This record gives sequence, structure tokens and C-alpha cells, in this order.
Amino acid sequence: MTTEIGMNFPLHQQTTVQEILNGAALQSISNSNNNSSSNITQARPTNLLTSYQYAAFAINGPFLVVFSLTSIVIISIMIKLRNQQSQMSTSHRSEAKKNQRILFSLLLSLSLCSLLNMFTRIGSELTYVSNQPKTVLIANSILKGIDRSVLCLTTLFEFLLITFVSHVFLGTTRKVGAISEKKYRILRILVLHVFTTVLTIDLLTVAIFCLVVGGVLAADLGAAIANYFVMTVLIVAALSFALITSLQLSLMHYVGFLLLRSIQQGEKKLQNSSLNTIPKTLEEENPNSKLSKIPSHSALQGVNTKRVALKKAISVLIGVTISLVFQFLGFFCVPFTMLNSNAMLIFFALHDLTLAFILILFVVIYRPLHDIQETNSTSFNANVQQQTSTTGDKNSQKVFPSACV
Repeated sequence: MTTEIGMNFPLHQQTTVQEILNGAALQSISNSNNNSSSNITQARPTNLLTSYQYAAFAINGPFLVVFSLTSIVIISIMIKLRNQQSQMSTSHRSEAKKNQRILFSLLLSLSLCSLLNMFTRIGSELTYVSNQPKTVLIANSILKGIDRSVLCLTTLFEFLLITFVSHVFLGTTRKVGAISEKKYRILRILVLHVFTTVLTIDLLTVAIFCLVVGGVLAADLGAAIANYFVMTVLIVAALSFALITSLQLSLMHYVGFLLLRSIQQGEKKLQNSSLNTIPKTLEEENPNSKLSKIPSHSALQGVNTKRVALKKAISVLIGVTISLVFQFLGFFCVPFTMLNSNAMLIFFALHDLTLAFILILFVVIYRPLHDIQETNSTSFNANVQQQTSTTGDKNSQKVFPSACV
């Protein structure tokens, strides 16, 4: 009977459970001649916790605090931004505010889902405090199914966040004239519609499958069936993450390359045109004056803004790329838990760290991201006005060059 109960657990848990059950059974037999009922109660293990569960608590426990703090910080920033909203007449600033709200909504969703994931993950391991293997099997299987589904939901919000940032970058490249309108529409369809649809269908399917597998394991249909379903869901999850990570990085880096190139070109144009920003009257009065070679304050400010935007855009690309690569490695540790349960601990550590890093990264640079879009949107509107005015006065282009490209 004890052997049957032990074999109902997934493969990587069977050894520990079987040792506990066998130890209890042997102790019961050895003491059966000396008032066995009381001695069996004393020999019975108080719980089924092992070093694996304690390691899982140690890894995931601190991130309960981390994700709680990030959620509080994000909520406070959202409240502050809402209270500071001023009357803005220009459409590009309204769009920037809208994108800011979407960004923080996705950040908050990701942070809360990550926090919920910590609760479900720790809760599934806490089921081993029971000394009833049958109870542990049912409770752990159900909570593991919920935990894996919440993990899929967390991954969905993470990639939606990165997709949205890629879309903001894409819109900025169009406004600065780095890509044509036709190319912009094609990339927008790929980023917002095709990739988002594939991402949502893929992760929701895996989430539902995780719930089904949890129910199958709780139904106690046998070790062979349980191991088959567990192995299947782990492999499917790893392959799905590999697919969406490859697509996400490809799209984000292509759009990021276009944005970085446009920012660098804009900075060079500002530097080259800064000599022409001095009023023409000064040059006519004193052609040899050194003042004619000094860039104006607005030109210097524009160059500095471009440099800051360039650094922040690069930091976003590097930070997100590093995080996704480490998550990629972590997800590929998951199938190996069928051979060694410690592989799951590696996944826990990598996944938790990268999620926290992404949240902190976007909270820190949210203002520069807003400035990138607002600055380039201003340039776009200025360029449009300049193009409409050039038909009336061709010389105006020499006096007031484009602020940004």
C-alpha cells in the first residue's frame, strides 16, 4: 500500500516520499510487539518537507517583499502622474500621456502577477507540511497547476510590456522619418497584431493545459500517466517560451536599430546645423566674430536631449535582452526537473531575478522613455510646419533648421 501511494507522485518526488514511507513502515514493524499503536504514532513523520522545499522557500520568499514593493512604487507613481496631469492642448503630448498610462498599467499587472506567482509557488511547496501522502498529492497537484497557469499569465504580461515598448519605439522612428509610412504599417501589424495574437493564444493554451495536468495528477491515475503529463507540459512550456522569445527579440532589436540610427542621425544634424542658429544680423554686423561659431542654447539642449535619449534607448534594449536570455536559460532547465528536481530551483532564481530587474528597469527609465517620444513628436510637428511654410519663404530653411530628425 505504501509503495502504491509513493508511486503516485511525479518522478522527481517519488524517491523522497518512498524513503519516508518505507522508514515509517519498517519502524512500525519493528515495534509492533511492544504496544505498536503508540510507537507507530511516534515513528510517523510530522511532515514530508525536504531540503528542496526549504531551498524553494529561501529563493522565492524574498521576492514576496520585492514584488510587493514594486507594486506599491508603481501605484504611487501612477497616482502622482494622475494628480500632476495638466491641461495639454497638443495632440502629441496627449498621446505621450496615454502611452504612459498604458506602460504603468502593464507594469502594475506584471508586478501583481509576479507577486501572486510567489504565493502560489510557495503555497504549492507548503503542502508538504502534511504527513499524509495522499493529501499532499492532491493539494500539491492542484496548486502546482494553478502556479504554472499564473506563471503563463505573468509571462504574457511581461511580453505585452516589451511589445508595447517596441511599438512606442516604432512610432518614434516613423515620426522622425526613419521609415516610410508603408513600412511602418507593415511593422505595426507584425508587432501589435500578429505577434500579440500568437503570444496570447500560445500562453493561454499552455495555461489551460497546466490546469488540466494539475487535475489529472490530483485524480491519481497512476505514476506512468502522471510522469507523462508532467514531462509533456514542461517541454511544451520550454518550447513555447523559446518561440516567443526569439520572435520578441528579433522584432525589438530591429525596431531598436531603426530608432538608434535615427537618434544618431538627428544628433549629427543638430551638431552640423548649430552654426546656423545664430541670428543672421549678428553675422552681418561682425562676420569674424567667434559668436557666430558658438551653438545656440536651444541647439545644445537638443543635442543633449538626443544623447540622453540614445543612452536610455540602448539601456532598454540591453536590459531586456539580458533578461530574456537568462529567462530563456531558466526555462530550459525546467524539463530537466524530471531527472533532478534541483534544476527547478535554478529556474526559480533566474526567473525571479529577471522579472524584478525588468520591473525596476522600466520604473527607473519611464521618464526618459516619455521624453524620447515627446521630443521626437515635437520635432515631427515642427518639421510638418516647416515643410508647409517653405513654399512661401525658401530662405527660412537656412535660418531655422529642423530641431530633430
